[in-house]
Amino acid sequence: GIEGFAQPAAVVDSIIQGWQLESLGSRYPLSICQRDMLGSYRSASAMQGMEAIHMLDAPILGKMTPVLQVTDTDIARLLKVEAAKQEEILRAELKAKAVQQKTQENFIMKVPEIFRILHRSVKALNERLIKDNTVLAAFRRNLMLSYRPNWETGKLMRSDEQAWAQALPEGQH
Repeated sequence: GIEGFAQPAAVVDSIIQGWQLESLGSRYPLSICQRDMLGSYRSASAMQGMEAIHMLDAPILGKMTPVLQVTDTDIARLLKVEAAKQEEILRAELKAKAVQQKTQENFIMKVPEIFRILHRSVKALNERLIKDNTVLAAFRRNLMLSYRPNWETGKLMRSDEQAWAQALPEGQH
């Protein structure tokens, strides 16, 4: 359930960004790309790649990311909380294993432990996001789905006039 992309640099360049778009396009026939103004996604090749996989570009301008980007407003904190919980669970499991094997408890955080925690955290978070409809609610609250196309009239109509959005208010507290 986790996909990683890496290279020796600390940035997302056009090659990695191309791999990411290819991967997303193979899994999602239509999508919305909500990102800050990360340079590699503003390039001509990125825009062509997003168009090819039917991805709507929804950039967030500078200084607006903390209040509009769903990752920042709703997802990151939930993932951090879940990761802390999963780390405690893993520590308890390894402690129990050490007791059972009559060895000294020796918890060292290395790559396998990090990926085990990450995998469990992402799995639990995904289940929660689906159950609570978190992403759609966040998009509405962050004013990203205020209008939807009305194919019959050829015009945009307010989302809050549609049944699906009645329980999903717009705007922050």
